[in-house]
Amino acid sequence: DGMKQESEEHEEEDGMKQKAEDHEEEVKQKVEEDKLEDEINQKVEEDKVEDEINQKVEEGELEDEVKQKVEENEEEDEINQKVEEDEEEDEINQKVEEDELEDEINQK
Repeated sequence: DGMKQESEEHEEEDGMKQKAEDHEEEVKQKVEEDKLEDEINQKVEEDKVEDEINQKVEEGELEDEVKQKVEENEEEDEINQKVEEDEEEDEINQKVEEDELEDEINQK
């Protein structure tokens, strides 16, 4: 009877050890899962930051394109104005020439 009781106590002790080991294993696994989750969250956060940076760069590039386009339009406007001024000057010169010719004709 003493042996049976000792054996049962032994089994009980083994069962408690097993439970403790199982619990320890669960805790280790949970810690590992938490680490992985933290890494994933960090990666997601880094990706968000990278996306924001890329968006800012894109917006900056678009802004640069718009500025360049505005500059090109201003240059084009200047050229058109210069052409108009030249045409007006040509008209004035032609008028002056006609007037001079008329004067010559009138003199004769």
